[in-house]
Amino acid sequence: MSPSPSPPPEDDQRLQENVFPFPLDPVLQFMQQQQQQQRTDVEPESPEQQTNADSDLLSATDRRAPEQQASTSPVYVAPLSLMPVFPELRTRLQAKLALDSVAMNYLDELAEASSLQEMHYINGAAVMKIEQMLRLSESAAARHKQWVFSESLKEKATSTTRILLVSPKLPAYRGTGIQDVVYKMLKNSHSSHLPKDEDQHNVKIVKKHIRDTSTLFRNSMKAKLGAFLDPKSQASKNIVDVCASVVSPIDGVEPTLAMLTRFAFIRWHIDQYKDHTYVSKEGFWMKVDHTLRTFAVTYKSQAELDAAFALLYNKEKHRGDPADSAIQTQDPSKVPDWVEAIYKASKEVQNSTDLDDDPAETHGQKPTKRKRTDAA
Repeated sequence: MSPSPSPPPEDDQRLQENVFPFPLDPVLQFMQQQQQQQRTDVEPESPEQQTNADSDLLSATDRRAPEQQASTSPVYVAPLSLMPVFPELRTRLQAKLALDSVAMNYLDELAEASSLQEMHYINGAAVMKIEQMLRLSESAAARHKQWVFSESLKEKATSTTRILLVSPKLPAYRGTGIQDVVYKMLKNSHSSHLPKDEDQHNVKIVKKHIRDTSTLFRNSMKAKLGAFLDPKSQASKNIVDVCASVVSPIDGVEPTLAMLTRFAFIRWHIDQYKDHTYVSKEGFWMKVDHTLRTFAVTYKSQAELDAAFALLYNKEKHRGDPADSAIQTQDPSKVPDWVEAIYKASKEVQNSTDLDDDPAETHGQKPTKRKRTDAA
C-alpha cells in the first residue's frame, strides 16, 4: 500500500493562516461533557447508547469543512520577545516610527504571543480600539457641529460678567476663576443653549467669551474712572455720575453706596499711580488686586476693612460731592435678588496675588523673596 501523498502547499498555507481566532478542540470536548452530563441526569445509558452518541458527535465533527478541521489545533510559534534580535528590533522601530509608551506596550504584548490565535486576538483588540476612537471622535464632532453659541446666551454671559466685575464684594479683578464663577452662575440660572458638561470644547468657547468680556469691561471701567485726568474731558468727575456711567450698559444694576466706595478705591489708584510707567498701564489691575490682597490680610474685621475703603472714598469727594449729583443711589434692600446672587458669588473668585509682588516696586519683574528676619 503506497504512502498517502503529502498535503499540497495550499493546504499548508491555509493551516498556517489559521483563520479561526481560537482552537475548536476544547469546545468539542466541552460539548461532549455537557451531553454526557445531560444523559447522566436523565437516565443511565447502556454502553451501546453511549457508543452511538459518541459516534454521532464524531460524525458531526467529520462533516465540518476541511478548513475548519485544519484549524481545530492552535498553531504555536516561538514568542518574538525570546529571540536575540528582539531588543535591537524594538529600539529601531520605536525610533523610526516615534512610538509612544502606549504603542510600545501593545507591541510588547504582541511580541509575547505564543500562538497565531493569540496574535489575531491582540490585533483584533487594536482594531477595536481604533474603531472606538473613531466613533468617539465622530460623536464629539457631531456635538460641536450641532451646538450654536446663541446670541441670547452671549448676552447673558456678558451681562453676568459685567455685574460680577462691579460687585463691591469682588476679591480681585484679575482673580483666579472668574470665568468658572460666571459659568457656574449661568448653569444655576438654567440658561438655555449652554453646552453639556462633557462637551468641553464648547464649554471652553463660552469661558473664552467670559474672559474676553472681562478684559474689555475692565478697560472700559478704567477709562471712565480715569477721565478726570484729561483736562479737556467734559465728563462729570462726581463719583456717583461716573459710577452710573460705568453700570449704564448693565440692565438691572444701579449705583449703590458700596459700589461708590469700591469705584473711589479704583480711582484713587488711577490718580496715585498716573505717572508710574508700569502701574499706569499694563500693571494697573495687578496693583489694584495687590492692594485688595493687602487690605484682606491687614484688616482682621469687616469694620476695619470698611473703614479703610471709606477713607479713600472721602478723599475722592473733593472731585464732587455725591450729594450734589442728580442720580440717587439705590438702597441695598432694593437690589434685585438675581443681582445680589451674583454679588454673593463674586466672593468665590480667588485673589492669589503674592504680597511680595508689588507691581509698583517690581514693574512686572519676578520679585526676589524677602529674607525672614525673625528668629527661628
